[in-house]
Amino acid sequence: MNTYADIVAGYDALFATIPAIKRVLWHMPSTIHTDVLLYTDEVLTEYEATEAGQVVKHLWRMFHTLVVPIQDPQGAKDALVSIREQVLTAVRNDPRLGNRLTTGYTRIVRGAGRYETIGEITCAAYEFVSESFFK
Repeated sequence: MNTYADIVAGYDALFATIPAIKRVLWHMPSTIHTDVLLYTDEVLTEYEATEAGQVVKHLWRMFHTLVVPIQDPQGAKDALVSIREQVLTAVRNDPRLGNRLTTGYTRIVRGAGRYETIGEITCAAYEFVSESFFK
């Protein structure tokens, strides 16, 4: 059976394949410099279990945030849009997270852009909501 740890390991490996993402964190950052980062705040992770007969379906919902420090507004927007598409494509092309999900899959179900301040740095940000299912 798959576990939450399988999902975390799968996303770590998947996000590492995107060269523009320089750091992957599993907590909200308190500082940022010039690097693009992606963080998943595990405090916000949601879990649901549903039963159908003797089968239990597990759903983990995670909130991943891509962050691009704004040094040049147009450059930050362009970088955010490009990397956002790379993340969406990577998840779409590897829904089993490198075969770590042997009895399920993951997908991005929605996303939204915003501005976020980390430390004293204003950033362009995009939050992805993923859902990972397994039995």
